[in-house]
Amino acid sequence: MVEDIWKEREEALENAFFMKRNEELLQKLKHQLQQETRKEALREACGITDERVLDSLLAVELDAEALTAIVMVPLVIVAWSDDSIAVEERNAILQAADAEGIETGTVCHQLLERWLEDPPTDELLTAWKNFVQVVVKDFSAEALTAFREEVMGRVKKVATAAGGILGVGSHSASERAAIEDLEATFSS
Repeated sequence: MVEDIWKEREEALENAFFMKRNEELLQKLKHQLQQETRKEALREACGITDERVLDSLLAVELDAEALTAIVMVPLVIVAWSDDSIAVEERNAILQAADAEGIETGTVCHQLLERWLEDPPTDELLTAWKNFVQVVVKDFSAEALTAFREEVMGRVKKVATAAGGILGVGSHSASERAAIEDLEATFSS
């Protein structure tokens, strides 16, 4: 009888150990699934497809809305660099927003619409620069390069949208200055 009690306790301890181990594995699996879901949300929100960049963003705990700000603010900044937004620039920004999954009626889209109606403040640019510098400090050199190229490629597309004939003279002096300022953010 005493032997049965010890046997039962041994089995209970063994079951508790395996139950705890199963719970740990289940939590690890849940975390992996959450990371994949977050990565997909980031991919859909911003259009960035480079896995290194997405992994770096996840590593610093960014969500899709925060990343949207990273992608859209510089487009708005360069569009307003001439003190007004041309229809073509506005359309290019809205196309970029659409490509990034920013749907009409969402809070992000409403914020973007506000930025397109009124010139951005210096505080918005400063906040964007500070945000980028904090986010990219943990990026590898490759991830930083890929991320910069993604963002700056979109910026240049907006800057080119309203200017020049066949691309000649497509960036004004103020747009070039804004592009250089935005580009410098990635190397600070």
